[in-house]
Amino acid sequence: MELNDSGKPLRVGIVDGNPDRGWARDAHIPALRALPGVSIDVL
Repeated sequence: MELNDSGKPLRVGIVDGNPDRGWARDAHIPALRALPGVSIDVL
C-alpha cells in the first residue's frame, strides 16, 4: 500500500453503507479499494 505524505493511509469512512444495496456497494467501495494508500473504515 502506498502512503500519503504523512506516512499513513488515507482513511475513508462510508456513513450508512449498506452491503446489501446502494451506490456505495456497487461503485464507491470497489473504486476506493482500487486506489493505493486508501483504507476504508465503517461508521
